[in-house]
Amino acid sequence: MEKSAFHIKGDIVGQVIEGAYEVLGVFDKVTENMEAMKEIHLNGDEQYLFGRAALMVRYEDENKTPSDA
Repeated sequence: MEKSAFHIKGDIVGQVIEGAYEVLGVFDKVTENMEAMKEIHLNGDEQYLFGRAALMVRYEDENKTPSDA
């Protein structure tokens, strides 16, 4: 998600409305992605590998992950 700068000048109501539409657009994308992901079924080995990959992305250093199960 990209960072937004807040400017309290000009048409504040218009800016709030524009920001609300931006947030709604993000929710639509999240919902679409969530539905697509629900259709993916992984076996046990695939689940393990996916989990390990997710930990690597999240923590970068595999020696500093919260679990080594």
